[in-house]
Amino acid sequence: NRYWIGGVGAWSDISHWSATSGGTSGVPIPTINDDVIFDGNSFYDNDQSILISGTSRCNNLTITSDVVSGNLVGNSNDRLEIHGSLSILGWMKNNFTGEISFVGTGTKSINFNTTFPKGTIRFNGLNSFWTLQSNLLLPFTADIIIEAGNLDASQHFIQAKGIVFQTNALKNVNLSNSHLILTNALAKIGRAHV
Repeated sequence: NRYWIGGVGAWSDISHWSATSGGTSGVPIPTINDDVIFDGNSFYDNDQSILISGTSRCNNLTITSDVVSGNLVGNSNDRLEIHGSLSILGWMKNNFTGEISFVGTGTKSINFNTTFPKGTIRFNGLNSFWTLQSNLLLPFTADIIIEAGNLDASQHFIQAKGIVFQTNALKNVNLSNSHLILTNALAKIGRAHV
């Protein structure tokens, strides 16, 4: 596990990562094999920012219910790559305008709670099964891109510029009983079951 410590900082800075909650710093930055946790010991003041620059990776990303402050930041050229599940239970601002990519294999869940993305969301995992557990409200400038895998997004509100199906890989998307608000029509390329 990798726990964020020390408030304001960059994801790429090892002085902000610890092997334990509120512990000492200096462990390597997270990889696709590491679960990342933001908890009550991560911040000591309001609106402290975590800068994502370039591509940052993790397995599961969890923001625990005792987080009452925090702010993800980064620009549209940056990317957060999540190989496992996303669980936002606490309060976290999201001013990260880069892409959030859900990749890898296996069964995963996604819960944005009320911390909605500001940039593109991408799904790309041939043997992945994602279950959306919250509404997914993107700005009308950002797409949901599905390259490969299985997504159950039923019974939620989904807002985006569009839902774009890319590559010839098989894609299965369940949108039953969901409310879609899209400025562009569904764009299907390759094999997609919706």
